[in-house]
Amino acid sequence: MPLTFYGIFWSSKYISSLTLDNNIVKNASVIIATVTVQWLAVTSSYYFFTTTFNKTGWANFPAYLAKWSVIEIPTTLYTIAAIIMVFTLVQRIVPVLNFRSSI
Repeated sequence: MPLTFYGIFWSSKYISSLTLDNNIVKNASVIIATVTVQWLAVTSSYYFFTTTFNKTGWANFPAYLAKWSVIEIPTTLYTIAAIIMVFTLVQRIVPVLNFRSSI
């Protein structure tokens, strides 16, 4: 999984359309697409080491994706949304935690 983070980081440095800006629809689309691609890479590498892969190869991989994508992708997106809220809203609710302000 860390390798997928690294890969997405380096690819986003060279693809300027992945830059997050003030367009919330574009930002949400980039985050959803990135999470989905990363999940696909991690899931396929995990599937490669299961006993199902040893028995059937990649033939059952689409069924495996259909089973787990409905559960794992929304959970990951909810976690990302919660982290974003914590790091953006908590500073407004509790001004003491605003690390940008100078003393």
